[in-house]
Amino acid sequence: MSLLSPSHFHYDNELCKQSSVTLKCVSTGTVTIPVGASNTQITIINVPLNISALCNQIIKIEFACNITLIEPQTDSILLIFQINRHCNNMIQNIPIGQQWIFSNISNFVSAQTFLFFVCDSDFNSEECCTYTVDVTPLVTTSGAIISDSILSATAVSNI
Repeated sequence: MSLLSPSHFHYDNELCKQSSVTLKCVSTGTVTIPVGASNTQITIINVPLNISALCNQIIKIEFACNITLIEPQTDSILLIFQINRHCNNMIQNIPIGQQWIFSNISNFVSAQTFLFFVCDSDFNSEECCTYTVDVTPLVTTSGAIISDSILSATAVSNI
């Protein structure tokens, strides 16, 4: 078995030789989901990412937060989380991956950690993009606090 050196690979873009990984990480404070906020999209956190120096890139987006119910004994909550991407000169956001559901209906735990990740590779390689995590409450009988949110984006050249 022989190993190939990097000189055996063909690069279409000289920048690909200089940068093969980009990491951005952002954390925020607190977002409150008020009573009666059903079907109202709320932005929790966003991270900008310049991927122009990468070739045939793939991006892993990771999100984590704590969700605390305001009245855990009487509260029912159903939250829909979505990662969206907005790149240069785009008119609207593009949803990335599936929607993620947090539900605490009939489960009286007052605080929980919630996390998920998704991979993205369907875009123009010469762009700067911002990834956003939005939440849409569908059921809120009392309310919730989303705190200690962390959003990270790791982009790599997939050559």
